[in-house]
Amino acid sequence: MITKKEILDAIHGKMIISCQAVEDEPLYVEEKSIMYLMARAAKQAGTPAIRTSSIRDVIAIKEETGLPVIGLVKIQYPGYEGYITPTMKEVDDLVAAGSDVVALDCTLRKRGDGITKTELDSSPEAQTKSKLAKTLIRTAVPIGIGAIIMNIAGFIDITLILNRIQYIMNTYPYELLNCYKGAMSPEVLTNKTAHIFLLGCYSITLPLMMLVPAITQTFGVVSLPAVTRAYTKKDSNALKSSIESVIKLTTMVTIPAGLSISILGPFLLRIIYPHRVNDVSIASNIIPILGIATIFTATATPFCSMLQAVGRVDLPVKIISAGLIIKIIVNYSLVGIPQINIQGAGIGTTVGYAFILIVAMYFLFKETRIMPNLKKTLFKPFLASLICGAFLYLSVHFLINFLPTLISVALSSVIAVISYIATLGIMHLITREDLKSLPKGKKILKILEKCHIIK
Repeated sequence: MITKKEILDAIHGKMIISCQAVEDEPLYVEEKSIMYLMARAAKQAGTPAIRTSSIRDVIAIKEETGLPVIGLVKIQYPGYEGYITPTMKEVDDLVAAGSDVVALDCTLRKRGDGITKTELDSSPEAQTKSKLAKTLIRTAVPIGIGAIIMNIAGFIDITLILNRIQYIMNTYPYELLNCYKGAMSPEVLTNKTAHIFLLGCYSITLPLMMLVPAITQTFGVVSLPAVTRAYTKKDSNALKSSIESVIKLTTMVTIPAGLSISILGPFLLRIIYPHRVNDVSIASNIIPILGIATIFTATATPFCSMLQAVGRVDLPVKIISAGLIIKIIVNYSLVGIPQINIQGAGIGTTVGYAFILIVAMYFLFKETRIMPNLKKTLFKPFLASLICGAFLYLSVHFLINFLPTLISVALSSVIAVISYIATLGIMHLITREDLKSLPKGKKILKILEKCHIIK
């Protein structure tokens, strides 16, 4: 492949001949172009390079002359003035055909794909296959390692929890039994299955906890293009706006969701597992802690995604690994205490993911040199969530005295949601830009406009 320096040296001080014909011009032939013959004559005259239009002429002239070819495509897209290589499709086609140089319209007019000259200028330079492969490896390997580490850490964590509860069962059996009077039968201790029983109680809380991170992971994925684009263009204002939008939308979901799990969790477990009364009575003491852990777990995910978006794909793996180690250490220490036992697993999860969130926030702000408005992105969503949580707590504990559990939970949830939306409106937390950044955000915006929630 000829290099840029070789092309510039070849054409320096010489005339480049243009051999092209488009429809409605005398030398244009639909069946077979004759431009390669014109290029042959130009080569004999001493031109160092040929400028030509259309894919077929690029291929034919390259084969005929062997000279560097400056290729372009003339095509008019409805609604756009520029017609010389107006979109990336034409650029890709010309490169694939063998053009050594691609000619395009570099005016300020928008091209057929809507890309402006500024956006083209700020786009990263093309990479060779080897460089691109190295970039992909540097990106994919840390993510793959992170997935492996999480699976291994999860296995180690469960194993240690089982071993620590077994330790209590063998060393302090009556202290363990006193913690769960009426919920754990003496036969469980006699058969030495307390560790399995308590782990089962812990496990039934996890589906509720993992529901929220699954939702906020979408925010991380959606944020990647906007954050990457602003970071690549070194547009600090756009980068700050994108980061603030992601943080605000995330905390507006994670904090009220985590508080809701803490408050409604015991009631939801009764509904989901009506025949596992003993398991639910123990799990009901665990899930309030895991509700708080959910806030940190779900909020950390978009922060790690944004670190990847600014090119630090290695940091999330390191941070998550350190957080999981802390989680394992805390679990090992607390689960081995008879008075805490399985509840220590929830505390360990909270501490581990709180560490991940705080460190991820620190490095994101450091790498981007952006300090978002924490009052708008954290404090206000937290205050609105507390108000929502208060309505939820008071309503469910009031309604449960008169109504079945399912109806009480449903009605109190409706009350909490209404109070939360009203609070968000009063605080002016939701903007059009925030909604548009969400999947199907435009549809949500139209619905809210019809309901006069957003003007």
